[in-house]
Amino acid sequence: MSEQLHLLTAQRLRTVADLIGEFRPESIVVQDTVVEPGLGLLNQATLLNHRADMLQQGVCHAAAIGAVSRGKSTILNACIGKEVFPTGSEAVTGGICRLVYGGNPGTVTLVERTEETGTDGQPSMREKTRTVSYEEFREFIALSADERPSGLEPKPLPERLKNLRYAELQSARPLLAQGFALVDTLGFNAGPDATQITRQFLQTAEMIILVLKPRPLLTAEDAELIRAYHFEIRKGRGNMFFVVNDFGDITPTLRSELEEKTARERLGHLFIDESEQFDEALFKERLHIVNPAAYLEGIKHGEAGDTLEETGIPSLQRALTNVAKSSERLEYAVEAAVRQTLLPAYSDALGSITRQIGVLGLTSEELQEAAHNADAGFTKLRLKFDPLRKEMETIGQRMGENAANHFRSHFLGIFKPESMVTIRGQYHTHQWTTDWERLKMLDILGTFTVIRGAFSKSRREEIANAMKMRLEVYFQELGDAWCMSLTEKLKADTLEVQKLVRAGAMDFALGLEDIRKLVPLDSFQVSPDMSERRVLKTAQSIIGLMMLDPNQVVGPWMDAGIGAFLLRLIGQLVAYFISGAVAFLLGSLAGGPVGWIAGIVIFIAELWGVHKGDRALMNRRLRNKMGSAIYDELARKMPEVQSDIRQQIAQQVSNLSDRFHEAMEREMDAQKHEIDAALRAVNEGRAREEKARLETLRNALDAQFAEISQELYGRVLTPKECEERALSLSTEDDT
Repeated sequence: MSEQLHLLTAQRLRTVADLIGEFRPESIVVQDTVVEPGLGLLNQATLLNHRADMLQQGVCHAAAIGAVSRGKSTILNACIGKEVFPTGSEAVTGGICRLVYGGNPGTVTLVERTEETGTDGQPSMREKTRTVSYEEFREFIALSADERPSGLEPKPLPERLKNLRYAELQSARPLLAQGFALVDTLGFNAGPDATQITRQFLQTAEMIILVLKPRPLLTAEDAELIRAYHFEIRKGRGNMFFVVNDFGDITPTLRSELEEKTARERLGHLFIDESEQFDEALFKERLHIVNPAAYLEGIKHGEAGDTLEETGIPSLQRALTNVAKSSERLEYAVEAAVRQTLLPAYSDALGSITRQIGVLGLTSEELQEAAHNADAGFTKLRLKFDPLRKEMETIGQRMGENAANHFRSHFLGIFKPESMVTIRGQYHTHQWTTDWERLKMLDILGTFTVIRGAFSKSRREEIANAMKMRLEVYFQELGDAWCMSLTEKLKADTLEVQKLVRAGAMDFALGLEDIRKLVPLDSFQVSPDMSERRVLKTAQSIIGLMMLDPNQVVGPWMDAGIGAFLLRLIGQLVAYFISGAVAFLLGSLAGGPVGWIAGIVIFIAELWGVHKGDRALMNRRLRNKMGSAIYDELARKMPEVQSDIRQQIAQQVSNLSDRFHEAMEREMDAQKHEIDAALRAVNEGRAREEKARLETLRNALDAQFAEISQELYGRVLTPKECEERALSLSTEDDT
């Protein structure tokens, strides 16, 4: 990328903003062409100018996003090595916080939105600022216990925060001096208000720090955020860092599992380079498992070296610094400005010009009739809204019922106690039976491992955690599979809703993914209790050891049961007696060492056969015991979860209904404004001049976009490519 491309792009964004913004009496010259500017797209123009300022300053925003309480603020504090963003149980963030380079950390600038009427009589959102002390800011931004979202009942933001666009803090830390601005966002599961504010601000974020939890590593909601906000500046080189906050709980085994397997399986497709190979170096640069609290505590106590390195924060700091120091930071800034700001504004402007030119072809009488018909049509539309809302409520209830029933049949069907099911008269292996073999739980239950666990609490916990970790990955896969099947099952209703609420399609997609969080999969994990009936289990193990049978040593600790133990013991004694008798008989009849060797071989073969049979029996009993326990827990919680699913889907549809109403009012106002403007132009005899002005304006816009596209991509993007690249992250025309 040219070192000056970000400055050239900034100039062109300002030119486009001038062309589509306020109507002005004076003309401007664009590439030797005189143009009379003005389309009335004030919000888009404001956003373009804001992005131009950012590009000119060379600032790249890195925004931490993710669910509530994942430690986003603490991670950002650790990145700069100082506690600046409010953290702690008493400081749940209620607004966007933007940290920039500056020497005045004691004051905070609050950037708030206010509605004003433009020169064209149309309302638009403007920004105003005020300065407060850092102490006042902390009190202002923190949510009280009554204001915080909890469980499945997200709460609306308090009135003082609803118009806050962001709070700007200052710090002179080195990372910020190199051109980064760090942004702390509201959790995406904090409620519709918080989600919308975050999504609007992400229109100006070039890089994303997606904060994940270790188990499960990637929820369906996280995957949806990646689909919504990830983009590449080059093949395989995307705009996201993936940071796993371990909260000090990740064991070396889990860390290895995350780095070497889970993260590669879930995120590897984002790191495929131009030769279609996995980019190992970039993957390690962008994935970080961190303990930010331990890092900040270490800094406070003067620790250094390996102690801090173990927290993973220094590695993340180096990765961010490498991007900040290189031209890559500006590449992301330019690409994001085009995708997030220019392309949506360019599309809106062309649509507005096309509509205005269309109505300018009408006569004064036709325009008056059109205005009258439009008013009548708008009245009818408003009258239709209540029935439309009821229709959407009906759809929401139907979707909720279908989703709840699908959840019940899907999960209970997996864990039915029966190990075999009949389909069309034939027996088929049950899913839990098949999945159990894939989990390979017996690999964890080695003889000596279990024996040591019998006498060591820490060893027992290691066995339980190892089994739990495999089940967590398994349940994550089940949850993702269910979410995908749910999306398909609700596809017809989803399309029907999206037709009614075009502007809210992405919000609805995110909302539907929220249903995944309603499934309390973590609570369904079970493992054998190795501490129960220890005296009896120890006695069984000693007898098993005397019988030279590892399974009889391990089985009791895995809750195989005393009945099964006695049956196997009797069977083994009979088998040993028969094989021993045969071995003695062969040795006596054949005489010499050959006969005795043959007899011993038969005895050992019998021991091995009994061992395999007992191992298989223990595997079946453990599988059935755990499957039954999971099934019972699912059945117990089923009514509650189904009720939550119905409620959540109904709420999502209701939110979309409200958004649709707002979008419809804005669209009607815009259409009325265009007809009124055309009528004034026709009555004043300016229709031909206005049409020519709009044509000239469209040509100027096309020329500006063509130059930006040519400079950035080496060619002019096609309309389809523009649509694919555009990241319109807000459902509202808001800055």
